[in-house]
Amino acid sequence: MQTRAVKVVAIHNNKLVIVKQFREGKRKFTYELPGGRIEHAEQPRQGALRELSEETGLIAGSLKELGTYRVANNPVVVTLYFTDHIIRQQQQHLDNDEQIYVLYVNVDDALKYVGNGTWPDVRLGIGLILARAKGLI
Repeated sequence: MQTRAVKVVAIHNNKLVIVKQFREGKRKFTYELPGGRIEHAEQPRQGALRELSEETGLIAGSLKELGTYRVANNPVVVTLYFTDHIIRQQQQHLDNDEQIYVLYVNVDDALKYVGNGTWPDVRLGIGLILARAKGLI
């Protein structure tokens, strides 16, 4: 069965927004783009706006679609978005089992961490590559 998810490459105050999140299955913190699963009957764009808001408290005024992909041997289909149009900031709205810290990092530092394996999240790497290839970061 196919699962749909979204991730957002978000730039706020000239910094890349990263979520540092504790993953129980991995028993450690991961560094990722904000995002998550699309809820029932939700469109990907709506899901991206909702996930960005819930995880970071950032409200985006617009999103640009970067593309949709699936990693081999993984049933999750991910649609990536980009925004540098943050119109408001509010408190996070996390689930009871979520522990998420919002980090703001230089894009070049994030690319370095992805490249040297410090941040091994595939979705983060693909999002940064697509955003850079399209001249957005």
